[in-house]
Amino acid sequence: MWENRASLEEDNLSLRAEQTLHEWIYQAVSGWRDVRGAWVEQPFLAFYGRTLGKGPFETNR
Repeated sequence: MWENRASLEEDNLSLRAEQTLHEWIYQAVSGWRDVRGAWVEQPFLAFYGRTLGKGPFETNR
């Protein structure tokens, strides 16, 4: 089966639909990642502040 496989043309409708759907899913997951990151970061910074993680010789400037 694989040895007789033929490549699809770049203008193939099924290939374009697959690429478009892939891009939509990628954008949705990336958007969710960004929203979730901000959602988790805000309470963390509110509780611990922005100075967490600074070395012992660094100051709060």
